Amino acid sequence: MSPPSFLTLDADQCARESLHAFERGRAMHVPGFAMRVLMLVNGQTPRWAYRLAYMGFGAALRRKPT
Repeated sequence: MSPPSFLTLDADQCARESLHAFERGRAMHVPGFAMRVLMLVNGQTPRWAYRLAYMGFGAALRRKPT
């Protein structure tokens, strides 16, 4: 299964944005608008919300395939 198209970023655009950020002296850069928004939301989400969302997910991953 591949990620949604709005989350994909080609290598040329990623390199261009990263080099531009490097030239401006930025220590960290997240290329792509959608990824920047996701990282912002990720930083503001409380830990209890992650635990609630992934409660059954971990158990499903630990199950052995039949």
